[in-house]
Amino acid sequence: MSDNSDDELIVVEKKFTKRNVYEKEQQQVLNKILNILDLEPDNASDSIVKDEMEKKYEDIAKLMDAVKTYYDLSVMSNIKRAACKELSLIRSVLKYHKYELKTKQAYFMRNNKNVHSTAYYIVSQ
Repeated sequence: MSDNSDDELIVVEKKFTKRNVYEKEQQQVLNKILNILDLEPDNASDSIVKDEMEKKYEDIAKLMDAVKTYYDLSVMSNIKRAACKELSLIRSVLKYHKYELKTKQAYFMRNNKNVHSTAYYIVSQ
């Protein structure tokens, strides 16, 4: 650097977090979850009933390593304590991306019987 007073050293600090380092990968994980569940955010009529969601848990569980790699420890700590790790993974990743998994009561016919269940849908926070 010269002795010229017009020269100025500018120091920019950028905090390296998983959120800004792995933003693309995190978006891919979110998209995979939405595709597996076949849900569109902010569409309450687009929902999935509990037993159908549970059938998709095996595919959701396959994302666990990606979540460990690309997300903050706070996301994983919620999953580790949960009884149903797959449902917790879904909720934690959605929350990280400012979405929420909501529930509503669902009534439908199956094998000529009335069925009462829980349906899940996604909304923005």
